[in-house]
Amino acid sequence: FEVPPSIADTYKESLEQDYKQKFQQNYDKEKMSKEISDLSKNTVKWHLIKELLIKEYKINLQESDIVKQIKDFIEKNPTQKDQINEFYNKPENKQKLAEDLINQSLFKELDKYFINKVKESSTDKIRTKQGE
Repeated sequence: FEVPPSIADTYKESLEQDYKQKFQQNYDKEKMSKEISDLSKNTVKWHLIKELLIKEYKINLQESDIVKQIKDFIEKNPTQKDQINEFYNKPENKQKLAEDLINQSLFKELDKYFINKVKESSTDKIRTKQGE
């Protein structure tokens, strides 16, 4: 599907600004233009598809889910309780955590449709086979 040009262009401009800041002297606009354009279109497509999937699977997040996750972090790292609380008191960090939790829920739903054909073997089993 086609991405609305205004959205793709806005995101492309944002990416270009980021690249310019990160690679100040090595930034070649001509070289990067096609790559950034493709990246921006694909990223916008993914976000649009992701929004539809989240609605389709009725994935939602409660404030209690975020609080529970923060408590889990603290339980696993009790010596860093103050730093964890300070970090998640910042709205941008709490928002990022919320996005991560929604993504995790979405990927759990999507995982139901995939078959993992990778066979996992322990290192010991691999070493045993190599020694034969």
